[in-house]
Amino acid sequence: MGRILEHANKLQDVNTDEIEGTTHVLPITNVFRAGDEVGDSLPAEEAVANAPQSTENLFRVPRIVE
Repeated sequence: MGRILEHANKLQDVNTDEIEGTTHVLPITNVFRAGDEVGDSLPAEEAVANAPQSTENLFRVPRIVE
């Protein structure tokens, strides 16, 4: 524990006056597509065609919450 505190004390000696504060180590950019780039959807009948179980063009899955 003492070595960790020694290291923290060394970091306090570093001059950071000219360094702008950040919230993240790496730059963060929005990776979402633009709203107008939506393509054609798969028809519901095709989407559930190979599903083990479906009801009214919806995937049917086992209940996980009682």
